[in-house]
Amino acid sequence: LPNVFSPNNSGPEANNTFGLLGTLPCLETYQLLIFNRWGEQVFETQSTELSWDGTFKGKAQNTGVYFYRLDMKLVNGKDVKKSGNVTLIR
Repeated sequence: LPNVFSPNNSGPEANNTFGLLGTLPCLETYQLLIFNRWGEQVFETQSTELSWDGTFKGKAQNTGVYFYRLDMKLVNGKDVKKSGNVTLIR
């Protein structure tokens, strides 16, 4: 996962959204949650095909640091949990 993205369609396509890139056949389950600085959940998906475009309820979110939590279960039964920060730049 990148630690910075810029959803303004001015750079590489991969930099316009935040999430996993490509298909991962080793995944059984997947959940990505994103929260703003006040702890409000601004994005959730259970599909690797969907990434966060920097909006919440149809409104572009401000430049800033957001917290993400990623929970995955692999087909071999292993649970993978990751969390961290991502910076949104407009």
